[in-house]
Amino acid sequence: MRTFYARIILVSLALFLVACGSEEPAGSTPEPTNPPVATDEPAPATSEPAPTEAPAEPTAAPAEPTAAIEPTEPAAAAAPTTNLTDGCVEQYDEAVDYFPEKVTVSHSQGFTVEYFNHYKLVTVTAP
Repeated sequence: MRTFYARIILVSLALFLVACGSEEPAGSTPEPTNPPVATDEPAPATSEPAPTEAPAEPTAAPAEPTAAIEPTEPAAAAAPTTNLTDGCVEQYDEAVDYFPEKVTVSHSQGFTVEYFNHYKLVTVTAP
């Protein structure tokens, strides 16, 4: 039975290595399918020098600095209209009630439900 499991592990390892070995490394470049062909014609020679850019003209004096814009308070997070059941709170704000749909329990024995802006506390009392 031990040799059976050993063979399964070896076959699995071999398949894994074969699957990983067939991919090209991330940094390699593929070889061109059509190699460059040499031509018998020489490249045309030019007697004119390559054009150069004209020197840049001086710019006008910098304008007066403008007043820096004062940073304002970040926008407050919008209060949700329903309880969050999926995901997370992206921007937490203490003033926002994240449980707008409150559960009210009548005639309950053994537990209580309390809400605090960002969490719900369910307390189970010992029977």
